[in-house]
Amino acid sequence: MSATKNNSINVILNPGTSYSYDCVEEFKKAASSEGLNILYPKRKYKMLARLLWFVTKYISLPPLKLGDREGTPNLFFNIGPDFEAALEFSPYNDNNFMFAYDCWPRFMDQIIKLSHTCRVKVLFFSSRQARDLFNDNREGRTRCIGVWIPEGIDAEEYFSQPFMEKDIDVLEFGRRYEKIHSAIREPLKVHGYHHAYAKDGNILFNTKEDFTKGLARAKISLCFPSDITHPERAEFISTTTLRYFQCMASKCLIVGKTPSDMVEIFGYNPVVEINMDNAAVEILDILRNYGKYKEIIERNYREVHSRHTWKERLKEMLVYIANSQ
Repeated sequence: MSATKNNSINVILNPGTSYSYDCVEEFKKAASSEGLNILYPKRKYKMLARLLWFVTKYISLPPLKLGDREGTPNLFFNIGPDFEAALEFSPYNDNNFMFAYDCWPRFMDQIIKLSHTCRVKVLFFSSRQARDLFNDNREGRTRCIGVWIPEGIDAEEYFSQPFMEKDIDVLEFGRRYEKIHSAIREPLKVHGYHHAYAKDGNILFNTKEDFTKGLARAKISLCFPSDITHPERAEFISTTTLRYFQCMASKCLIVGKTPSDMVEIFGYNPVVEINMDNAAVEILDILRNYGKYKEIIERNYREVHSRHTWKERLKEMLVYIANSQ
């Protein structure tokens, strides 16, 4: 199949309603612009998916087949290792592909088994470490291969306030690293800096519009990979996520910790790393000398627009899909 015949590829999305699903909507926009067919599962196999997830903790199941034809390729776009949509479409088609993130090591055995059961040819992992773990353990258990495709962004969805008009000095959103938050909160207040973060369990931004406006106003955005903020969930997986790209597209200076795969993705380190035990002093110093970071802010902005969009990621996936026919 030619990679240009995009209208003969189905993209199956799980619907989302809040800005926490902005990745789904931004990928959908890229897929639509390429002429791919956008489909949504009917969500009628929820209980079956849960049952199979439980069963595959203990045993392997054969492929689910209600047809052997290589029909229109299906590309499932998943938040986490969710095989519910695959259960609805894959039994009728031997031409299945999947993109997934938040695939943690403790689930990898079940992911391998279900990729076999759901007849997935290629599983695109957003994490290099997850891809490696899958490929290291899949031999003889599934025909599916793991491929690393990082997350992406629709950079045009974001904007920035002029450099000297940003009025949020330090922004914390999404996953918060409590050790750093506790260390910097009082020093920033004492020195009169605007520190924006969710308080008393409230959500900092209620809509994506609020979110993009907040990012546009921010000088510094604190970002740490989930193996640091939530090791009980992510275990050893350290990977670049959409949140880093969103900050770059909004011309925020990213301060924190670099994910393990980020330098490979960019070819340089786009993060200003701080000493975890001296965070307050270092962040105050960055704010006092903010002007000297303009070059890396602008470089990150150019890079994310030119190389890290969902359109670019989708092109990579389409090549694999075409070569698998």
